[in-house]
Amino acid sequence: MTPELREKKKKEMLLKVNQAAQIWSAGDYEQASHLFSEFCGIAFPYQSTDSDLYWFFVQLSIVYADYITQEKTRDFKTWAIGEACKALRAAA
Repeated sequence: MTPELREKKKKEMLLKVNQAAQIWSAGDYEQASHLFSEFCGIAFPYQSTDSDLYWFFVQLSIVYADYITQEKTRDFKTWAIGEACKALRAAA
């Protein structure tokens, strides 16, 4: 797979997870689950064909799971920024 195609696939995965998180934030849990299932369908086949894309999928899945199980905020972008700030403080 070319680097350009790999980046395109990563962007597609990011878009699906972001859409699912935004819909989860709005309280439409069934639709969010459907979108996340689509994301898994796109990404899971890479387990045997492209380990970089597969591990990107695993990392995005962990982020999504962390978001939907936390109870601090229902705004994905706010939560993501907060998590990034925590990581930066921990690294300092």
